[in-house]
Amino acid sequence: MSAPLTSLDRPNSYIGRSVPRPNAKRLLAGRGHYVSDLRLPRMLYAAFLRSPHAHAKIVAINSEQARALEGVHLVATGADLAKICTPWTGTLDHFKGMTSAPQLPLPLDRVVWAGQAVVAVVAESRAIAEDALELIEVDYEDLPVVVDIDGAREAGGAADQFRQRQ
Repeated sequence: MSAPLTSLDRPNSYIGRSVPRPNAKRLLAGRGHYVSDLRLPRMLYAAFLRSPHAHAKIVAINSEQARALEGVHLVATGADLAKICTPWTGTLDHFKGMTSAPQLPLPLDRVVWAGQAVVAVVAESRAIAEDALELIEVDYEDLPVVVDIDGAREAGGAADQFRQRQ
């Protein structure tokens, strides 16, 4: 009986192997070009305030100080974007009939994962956008974390809540 294959024995596995990097010398010499290096006329920068909670109700968002900061062009919450965006559903071609709950760019009333964007700030520089984020206050009310499919299917899930708002 042969030993089971490890990740190193599998074809097309890069784990534990040298990978050729044809552009490595150029990058190491500081001659790389990255998206963050682009500077275009009238370009603005976006930054996102993210939730520290895995599941929580958004009780209130106070963004007045951020909106007043010089160089800030926009502070957008889920409610702001819901006025101009139509919800979408995600689908997977290889899983017929599988669709996500309706989604908006930013949440309206609750966050459903840690790190979910809650507020977007658009400003004249990345530094100004990040400074504005520090001026935003979000009050959260912790909700029970959903850890299995049965809990996700219970009434009150994202799809049910969206339908109730319609």
